[in-house]
Amino acid sequence: MLLWTLLLACSGSDPGDTTTDDSEPVDTDTDTPLPTPTGDTAVTTDTDTDTGFVVVGGTAATAETGDTGGATLPPSACDLSVLATGPSAIAQISGIPTSEEFEFDALGFLVNVSDTNEAIMSTDRSGNTTLVAPYDSNEVAGTRFLPDGKLVFADEAGGSIIEVDMNDGSRSVLASGLVSPNSIAVNSAGEVFAAGYGEVVRIKVDGSVERILEISNTDFDGAAFSPDELSLYLNHDDGGTVGRIDFDASGNVVGFTGIIDLVSGGFGTSLDGATVDACGRYYVIDVAGGLFRVDPDTATVIEYADLGNAGFTTSIRFGSGVGGWERDHLYVMDRDGVLWDLTVDVEGALLPHL
Repeated sequence: MLLWTLLLACSGSDPGDTTTDDSEPVDTDTDTPLPTPTGDTAVTTDTDTDTGFVVVGGTAATAETGDTGGATLPPSACDLSVLATGPSAIAQISGIPTSEEFEFDALGFLVNVSDTNEAIMSTDRSGNTTLVAPYDSNEVAGTRFLPDGKLVFADEAGGSIIEVDMNDGSRSVLASGLVSPNSIAVNSAGEVFAAGYGEVVRIKVDGSVERILEISNTDFDGAAFSPDELSLYLNHDDGGTVGRIDFDASGNVVGFTGIIDLVSGGFGTSLDGATVDACGRYYVIDVAGGLFRVDPDTATVIEYADLGNAGFTTSIRFGSGVGGWERDHLYVMDRDGVLWDLTVDVEGALLPHL
């Protein structure tokens, strides 16, 4: 399994500093082979005392989920024994501008940055598209909304995170000088977490940038928060590892854990975008159309769907519940010109802008 090492940014950094903390990573050494999956599940919990991460500072205290602004469900609503192991229906939606990533806003629109059209686009469920603003970039990746409704996305080629006012299309740079930012997640406090090549950074509301994880030669993707915002899930796309950064109730990083290696375990070839349901399970799409559901608590995985004739699937989102984008549907972007629509029996984790 790929070694993942936790770094915490120096506590004495200047809060006004907008550059990343380039302190050296702490190295450990472990390489534990994963068991071969049996059937449609693979349990890969590491029982060794060496968990492959180093914690700098104290141990995480039990968090109060109500303090984080996230939404949770009672345990009975998340009983895996009564929930389906796949979608009840799969359909295709045409007429959506394609992109690597996308997000649903609070007004009933799918919003993305189309490399083909070199524009920020807003599209309703019927396929009616509006130009929000032109945007010329070689590669735009992670696309999310802040709690106030402003759009943020990762300009991977430019190494920056861009903020866009959806009312007039004006934009500004939240952070620059990042290393190929590929995926982003936003918490209820309005902080942006950007996962890129070899690093994960937190962009605070005051504009300062804190590097919270650094692992060389690792292309991070699939950033998504747990419903209580106490864990940020990530994947190493070609390496296949799914892991999580854990936070305490005050938002401090307290540890990093590698959960499961999907690719070595026989699930997928190259992981990409991801999302989390209201029960805290992590859904990640493979570029070849495989959709996998990981239960972080038990380190088990199932192949949730196989979009067998997919072209190039790069991102997945639960619907917003507005404008016909249903909360109990998963939508998968296929760069070959299709948006896949999967009917499921659980809703997505509630996002801060909804």
